[in-house]
Amino acid sequence: MPRPDWTTDDFFDHYNDPDHHEDVSLDQIGLLDDFRSSPEIQALIEDLKSYYGDKMKGLLQQACADCPTANTASVAYNAHEKDLDYDFHGRSRKDVLFVMGLGQLYSKGPCNAILNCKTGQFTGKCDLQFYVRDAFANPWDVFKNKFPFPIETGYPYKIRGDWDQTLSW
Repeated sequence: MPRPDWTTDDFFDHYNDPDHHEDVSLDQIGLLDDFRSSPEIQALIEDLKSYYGDKMKGLLQQACADCPTANTASVAYNAHEKDLDYDFHGRSRKDVLFVMGLGQLYSKGPCNAILNCKTGQFTGKCDLQFYVRDAFANPWDVFKNKFPFPIETGYPYKIRGDWDQTLSW
């Protein structure tokens, strides 16, 4: 099992070690909190919050319009259709999160919301499971401008991270 508090070198060492092919959990190596609290991921979560909030508001506003005598409308919604692309390539190569490169952040979970049809007051929440499924597969691709040919060394492995988070409006 990988040790906690990994650095960029640890990702490369794991990649180059023929005896270690196991997946790496961001939580086990001490990077999950850094990953999920990074500005890149926080911006994506804010975008996701706006997306689901707007989606639920639209459904609720339509329900209020369809029934003009209603005082409130409610919706239960299973969120899962929006995957988010992240990019850590803008970071220094010495920054350990740089190794996450380009990837996707996934989320799923139940959402519930209520709209007061008379006042327009909206409240809601989504209890989401976030998860990232990435791989450390070809770390030398960052040098593709210097080497016009692929450099294939090492042993690719998967990187994963999971957490629960509630978004509220």
